[in-house]
Formats: sequence, C-alpha cells, structure tokens
Amino acid sequence: MAVPVPVRSMSQRCPACGSAGIVTFCALYGEKHSERLFMAKMRSALFYLRRPAYWAHLQQRAIKPFLPDLDSSAHREKALRWARTRAVPLREALTQMKLIDEPGDGFPALSPQLVQRATRNAKRSGCIMGGAGHIDLIYAAAKLSGATAAIETGVAYGWSSLAFLAAMAEKGGRLVSVDRPYPGAGNEPFVGIAVPGAMRENWHIVREPDRHGLRKAVARFPGGIDIAHYDSDKSYRGRMYAYPILWAALKPGGIFLSDDIQDNMAFADFVDRRRISFTVAAAAGKYVGMAIKPGAREGSPARPAALPARDSGDTSRQNAPARFPAV
Repeated sequence: MAVPVPVRSMSQRCPACGSAGIVTFCALYGEKHSERLFMAKMRSALFYLRRPAYWAHLQQRAIKPFLPDLDSSAHREKALRWARTRAVPLREALTQMKLIDEPGDGFPALSPQLVQRATRNAKRSGCIMGGAGHIDLIYAAAKLSGATAAIETGVAYGWSSLAFLAAMAEKGGRLVSVDRPYPGAGNEPFVGIAVPGAMRENWHIVREPDRHGLRKAVARFPGGIDIAHYDSDKSYRGRMYAYPILWAALKPGGIFLSDDIQDNMAFADFVDRRRISFTVAAAAGKYVGMAIKPGAREGSPARPAALPARDSGDTSRQNAPARFPAV
C-alpha cells in the first residue's frame, strides 16, 4: 500500500507528482515515485547548471549537508523564545520605531478595495504561494517613513509588493523585488498577481536567487534605499548572507524588516553582533523583526528604540546602555 509523503512547503510542488499545498500528500510513494523524484532532481540540476546566475545558489545547496545545522528544532525553539519574549503588538512596534507618537494613535492601512481585488486574483491563479503576511506593517512602515526607494526579497502573489507600491504611489517611489523561480513549480505566470497593472510602472523584479539577484537590486539604487523587507531564503545562512547587503544599502534612518524571525537565530544574532536598535512585532503566532539604521531619516531626527538584552545566558549586558554605531 502506498505511504503518503507530505509536500515540503505550501509554496512548492512535489517534484515527482506535481501535487502542491501544505496539506497535500503524494500517493506515488515507492519505486515509481523514486524514479520520478530522481528525474525531477535531474531536471532541477540541469535548470541550475544552464543558468550561471544560479551557480552560487547551487553551490550552497550542495555543501549544506556538510555544514552544521543552524536551522534545527533546537535552534527554532531558541529563536521562538527570543522573539516571543520581545514581541509587541503592531501599534506598539510602530511607536517604538518612532513612526507614530502613541500606541493608541491610528496608522494608515491598505485600501480594502485593493485587498479584495488582490485576494480574488490570487484565488483565480490556482497556485498556492502563501498568505498576505504582515502587509499592514509593511504599508504603515513605508507610508509613515515617507519611503521612495525599497527592496524586497520573495514575491509570491505579491502581497508585500502591493503594500510597498501602494504606500509609495503618491511620491512615485520605486520597488525592486528579488524572486527566485522554482524549477517545476509552474507558478511563474502568477508571481506578483496581487499587484494591479496600473501600479507596476515603478516595479522591477529580478528573477534570480538572492546570492546573485540582491546585488543587482542594490545596484539599481546608487543613492541607497529607505526600506528593505526580507522574506526569501529563511535558512540561517541565507539570512546572514542577505542581511548585511540590505543593511549596507539602507540610508541612515532606513528601516529593515525581516519575516519569520522565529525560524532561527539569524535576526537575533545580526542585531546583537552589530548592536542595532530593533523591535519585534507579533501577529498570528509569527514574528517580524524591525530595525532602524543609525542616523536621521530626511526631515526626521533619529530616535532609536531601546535594545533589549539577548536571551543567551549571558547577563553581563542586560543592564548595559545600548550603543548604535554606524554600519
């Protein structure tokens, strides 16, 4: 009798049978499935080998089994504790980031009509590529900070892209997204489907992995960017490769956002090693890390939020004053 094999994530298809979805199961387990899986892996390898821009990504995939596992369940549990003990609601996070004055203040939100239209388009695509995530946070951060230059990684339906483009529309702001196509996923025609055609003029997608595409994205903003959102390779090493590139591209006072920081200790380690001001926002059991680059945003003085001590067992720094050196 066939033994079902779960699909790895809701954004990917089983390479052997083509089934997709977080609760979808492949019923082709066994010899037949193994043969198809082998062929799928061969097609995937050829896909990468024919594209030089993907070679750095392929190299990292090849050496990953030989490196220490920094995404283990133990690391996830530690990261979840770290994020949970520092998390605050969205309004308080915006207050700590000095984007609104008081937690009780109102903040801008995406038009319900835009959200409804995007939801309909996503459903019509027939693909499963994840949910809307923290679009209220992204929209509010971009709108309240007056951002006009943004980079994001990971597009999927384009929910975060929609939030950025809508927030920056009045000022003609530009967004560059980095999104790696998945071999055999069949979702390429629907990537970014949440974004209406009228809003795409100031949007460019670099369809390459982070290890090649990020530097291309940064090169499109010689003067730097106002806000960055990371939501692609969620591995520890993937984040620790991308974070410094995005951080360096931010202007003084620029805002850095990273989704799902509860997956591993990458965000915690990054802000700790650089002594960066940060805030953690909570929503639906997930956590977004927010950080402000030292310096003043144009027309606004920098007022960094307090830096909580890390949950590392080292209490020597818990009462030490926060330091915010330029990076």
